Amino acid sequence: MKTDKKINILILLIGILLLLAACSGGVEITYDELDPILVQEGDLYPGVTAGDVVEMNASIFGDLNLPESQKARFQFFESDEEFRGGVAVFLYDSKKDVREAYDLLRYAMGDDALRPSDLGEGAALLVVSEGDSNYVEVVFIRCNAVVDIRLTEVEHPEALETHAKNLDARLQALLCP
Repeated sequence: MKTDKKINILILLIGILLLLAACSGGVEITYDELDPILVQEGDLYPGVTAGDVVEMNASIFGDLNLPESQKARFQFFESDEEFRGGVAVFLYDSKKDVREAYDLLRYAMGDDALRPSDLGEGAALLVVSEGDSNYVEVVFIRCNAVVDIRLTEVEHPEALETHAKNLDARLQALLCP
């Protein structure tokens, strides 16, 4: 009887540990798996190209104090050989950190940000027009990833939303159980 009780407790503990692991959101992927999906052909409109992929440091976002991520990557956007923005992807071990990072980035966008319902598990889109120039930013969550895409001097703001949707689908296939 005592042995059966110990086995049942052990099985229960293993089940709890597996459940916690599944709910943590952490997925082990390599940079070799992540880097090629950040920007693919057809994601950006003509004249904008994807540059190098580098390790991302959340301090680039200044005073936002994003939570420390498990992994982070950044791919530059260029036009006429000038920096125009890029895509940042942060991978977190916990849903709490995912939500905190998204909330901080979303809050920084201000009240004018739209909330597209067909992107990620939470998303915000900001388009700022000043004269002939547009600035577009998209932030979204997909599983254990928080994504921030920014592009300056945008001729076609809708193109960045298309890139976000394409990346969202690729992240879902790579990250989500």
